[in-house]
Amino acid sequence: MNFLKAIGIDAALKGFIIFFAYGFITTSYIHFRYGFEQNIPESVVATIEGPLSIYTFCWLALVGIALLFWSTNIGRTVCDFENSKPKCVFYFSLPICEAAIALGVVIGATLLGVAASASTLYFIGLTDVNLHSMFFGLALFMLLITYPVIYFTISLIDSEDIVKNKLNITALIYIFISALVLFQVPSNTSSVEIGVVMSSLIITFFILRKWVIKP
Repeated sequence: MNFLKAIGIDAALKGFIIFFAYGFITTSYIHFRYGFEQNIPESVVATIEGPLSIYTFCWLALVGIALLFWSTNIGRTVCDFENSKPKCVFYFSLPICEAAIALGVVIGATLLGVAASASTLYFIGLTDVNLHSMFFGLALFMLLITYPVIYFTISLIDSEDIVKNKLNITALIYIFISALVLFQVPSNTSSVEIGVVMSSLIITFFILRKWVIKP
């Protein structure tokens, strides 16, 4: 757990709970105050859109992971958590990855909260507007692009294989979910493409770490 706290996963989990509740409560308020069928004021819509900066997440993730690959020499560098060495990892590339993970969790949790609230209102008959399918799809999309950032971040800095086995189990679950999306949700093209590409990258990196980078 200390290892996970060191890379911000503990804080990300707390953020997930907070922003899930935020999305759920805000969507419920919008329904009861304005209704999904009405024109909702832009200032109110902004309360939902505020945390949903997917472009910012993507840039942070790409830059952070690229820098982490470079600063850890593709995972060959031994990372000392007690002394925060090498400095370029702990004070430069890793914080960017942590920011990307935190933002991905915030976006995904907010979307999931919106979907949960919208589906609850729909199934108990308080609205005829079906919003939850779209938001569940968006939440799934965020899961499929956020997990790989978590996987690569931990893999690159876990030089002593502290959480290797647990990480591999979560990777298998991710690949399984991606396969389900591929065969069960063919209409969600973006999620299918992301899932297939990221699963392929995870498998490729696992093979490289096991037989090439760390013989």
